[in-house]
Amino acid sequence: PPARVPPPLPPRPRRGAASPATRSTPTVRDCVFDDCDGADGGAIYVGDGGAPARIERCTFRNNRGPGGGAILIDFMDGEFDDCLFVGNESTGAGGARTLLGTPSHFVRVGRCTFLDNTASVYGGALNASGFGAGVAVSADQCLFAGNSAPSGGAISGAGASYDITQCTLVGNSASVSGGALRLDFGL
Repeated sequence: PPARVPPPLPPRPRRGAASPATRSTPTVRDCVFDDCDGADGGAIYVGDGGAPARIERCTFRNNRGPGGGAILIDFMDGEFDDCLFVGNESTGAGGARTLLGTPSHFVRVGRCTFLDNTASVYGGALNASGFGAGVAVSADQCLFAGNSAPSGGAISGAGASYDITQCTLVGNSASVSGGALRLDFGL
């Protein structure tokens, strides 16, 4: 009798180059993500609950994805320290990083550098979108330079609250609104 071949599995969504297990506690240190391509976060996708994602002393260079050129944080907390994001591109929002969340989600960015990242819609470097009262984002001692998007050349947010402290935003551009910042529903 002829061999039975099972039907092919349906294609899985392409997430970033690194996509930790659901409800995990990912920590990524001293890594370089270069020239990665993914549908959800070009280099890293983290989401679906779990403890905060911790990303430390990493470089994200020339990564691409429609939902966050380098990283997509999806409905969970995140902490980023001493990272470099350069030349990442999103065909949607968040050239370097896109954050999605609810009022209970918090993302902290400390001493990170965002250079020459681009997005086709919102947030050349960083985009945050929240539901209800929105995700809370804290950026401290960061540099945003040479980033671009039609709205929010460096940072864009809708339904998100921001605490931006001791950051430098220089040489960012937007063709529609907010050369450096475009924030709706709170700052």
